[in-house]
Amino acid sequence: MNSRITIPIFVPHKGCPNDCYFCNQRRITGFVEEMTPERARRIIEEYLGFSGDNRRFEIAFFGGSFTAIPKEKRRALLEVAKEYIDGHRRIDYAHISTRPDCIDDEILDELDAYGVRVIELGVQSLDEEVLKQSNRGHDTICVYRSVRKIRERGFLLGLQMMTGLKADTAEKSLDTAHKFVLLRPDMVRIYPTLVIRDTAFEQQLQRGEYLPWSLEETIDVVKRCKVLFERSGIRVMRMGLQPSDTVQLGSSVVDGPFHAAFGELVYTAMYRDFLEKVLFFDGNGENERDVSGRNRNKEGSPSYTITVNRREISKWVGEKRSTCEYFRLKYGVELRFRPHEEEAVIIEEKKYRPEEVIEDLYRSYAL
Repeated sequence: MNSRITIPIFVPHKGCPNDCYFCNQRRITGFVEEMTPERARRIIEEYLGFSGDNRRFEIAFFGGSFTAIPKEKRRALLEVAKEYIDGHRRIDYAHISTRPDCIDDEILDELDAYGVRVIELGVQSLDEEVLKQSNRGHDTICVYRSVRKIRERGFLLGLQMMTGLKADTAEKSLDTAHKFVLLRPDMVRIYPTLVIRDTAFEQQLQRGEYLPWSLEETIDVVKRCKVLFERSGIRVMRMGLQPSDTVQLGSSVVDGPFHAAFGELVYTAMYRDFLEKVLFFDGNGENERDVSGRNRNKEGSPSYTITVNRREISKWVGEKRSTCEYFRLKYGVELRFRPHEEEAVIIEEKKYRPEEVIEDLYRSYAL
């Protein structure tokens, strides 16, 4: 699945049984034009035309609760997907996202018949009070029931969670992540709660009834969820909303922990924690090491050279070299990052494979 290109077909907010307090899909996706079979075909053809001959594809219906839209419209779009799945050698299957309370046996029969292989559920939280305060319209039992049905039918399962909803806490978000692990999804997405224009949360924000999490506390929770999922063999597909012309602070986003490179900030926080433990603390992460005997740079500061995969180097260095600045200010040391082609990171002549980094962070975070 990892090498496939996703052809996104955005179906604007249609058919949901209620309006969640955090949601305005038209604002989030930036799509207000009706999705028709003709538009869907044009989008698919454009993606096929711009790609190389050897890439494979999935057709993904995003932007709302796909199985909640009227049956006639839903099947018209699925027929387009099925046409390409059957008739084009590089398109393998369809992928949809929906709500847990919009899954039943009849729906699953339909999805299976039209070539859908991946179903993502917008779960958001597995805390009853958080679901209630977000006006989700279903309980956790509904989630477990839908997951079981999807699994029994052999679909690949994706779960989406949100951090920082009303009544949420760091503990509740981590509890949801742990419960996700027990459900064994094939993939997850983690979305920080943003206050979107023209939503109930915007009104509550104005009345002082809802306060979004800060960027810093959101990153602190999401990095722990990310480590937990990775350590459990669950692929994290995305962290944070995809930036666009409409998904920007001051545009559709009124407030909240928005950053155009949110996922990168999470990686930087994880890697900084790893470096701090390896370089400056003992094996238990408790006693700080003496760095007075280190090699020094021309300014007289102790220095370390960290060798990382060249594709990952920006995540280790951090935005505006934030990792280097952190260690300079806190420990008075200089970090130098050097790229190489290997996946492992090399620190003090010792190699750490990616899974070792995750395992070390898992223990550090006491997950």
